[in-house]
Amino acid sequence: MRNPWGIFRNGIGKLKQGLSWKSMPKLSEFQSLADLSLEVEQAVCERYRSSVPGPFDRQVSLIRLCGQGHEGVGEDVSYETEDHAEFQLHAAKLPLCGQYRLGEFSDHLDQISLYGRPPVRESSRHYRRWALESAALDLALRQQGCSLHEFLQLKPKPLRYVVSLSVRGEEDLARIRAIQAIWPDMGFKVDVSPAWDDGFCRQLADLQCVKVVDFKGYYQGTSVSLQPDPELYRRVAEFFPEAFLEDPWLDSRTLPVLQEYRQRVTWDAPISSIADVEAFPWLPQHLNLKPSRSGRLQTLWELYSWCEERQIQLYAGGQYELGPGRGQAQYLASLFHPEACNDIAPVVFHGPEPPQDHPGSPLPPTPESSGFSWQGPSLLAPWTPETRSFMQRLRGRLRRWRNS
Repeated sequence: MRNPWGIFRNGIGKLKQGLSWKSMPKLSEFQSLADLSLEVEQAVCERYRSSVPGPFDRQVSLIRLCGQGHEGVGEDVSYETEDHAEFQLHAAKLPLCGQYRLGEFSDHLDQISLYGRPPVRESSRHYRRWALESAALDLALRQQGCSLHEFLQLKPKPLRYVVSLSVRGEEDLARIRAIQAIWPDMGFKVDVSPAWDDGFCRQLADLQCVKVVDFKGYYQGTSVSLQPDPELYRRVAEFFPEAFLEDPWLDSRTLPVLQEYRQRVTWDAPISSIADVEAFPWLPQHLNLKPSRSGRLQTLWELYSWCEERQIQLYAGGQYELGPGRGQAQYLASLFHPEACNDIAPVVFHGPEPPQDHPGSPLPPTPESSGFSWQGPSLLAPWTPETRSFMQRLRGRLRRWRNS
């Protein structure tokens, strides 16, 4: 006898998908990308910080690959400042110059060390690899005088996005209301807090805006990690019956709770490859797919194709990008899952106040005429040793002002 849950899941998946899968990428399309010619004459790494105060000292690195009068750019979204300092020193030593096919360039990266010393976190290896591969794709397309969507013969569509917030108290509810006052239909991806009791959940649910709740169950050893709490999981699932339940930790205490809601359980942080998805106790109906977690362009394309075959609905997630990396994630989402609850709002939403003059969701498509690039706002500010202490003082003043 066939598994009745499988029949139900597949039936609902087909119903919800409609015609959306027609634009999903095929592995044959990746092979066409891999055959693109590429000439790298120079590689430059630049270190940046956020131009607005945020919850931490956000730094990123841009890798610029130059050749034939063109430039391709990628963004390393590693979270540890030590890794960006190291990249500035090591990038000049990387043997990247030469003539390749795009696939050959990726194979070349397999043969060289992208670090002068090991990164603080192993996951950062994917982030640096994606910076280099996205820059190479950008450059290869520009050298061909072609944009990504033209090459794939797809049309970018208006991009639905949600705003991501860590919600801990009344101040955060006020921020949601301020955004809703400008964009009444805006959806949110919210990070859960152990302080969410019934009363707080009721207040948040009354705003009718939560699309994804992130339990941060797979961020052990980081400042955002949360301990698994089966009662909190159940409370959230009941108060937000239509929201995705992202990254709950699975163990003997949480599994019995999550089984009841598993059609809404989705994952993000643990997903870098197909094998990561296969390791879960059930096949998810939804996944948060972040290109930078895959590292390799081929791995990302394999994930896209594998999920399409299994009718797994995808939505995009951000990595607190400050510049071109956010635009590249928006570009891919506009091609492959534009109507999902994509957690890749324009970077101006990183700031402490809602951006009054920015278009809401859906976001009009803004790909550049060539390359792997999407026109949009930037929060990039040059990094110098002096800027770190300045931003720390500015964040302190902002916290005091909020608490006054």
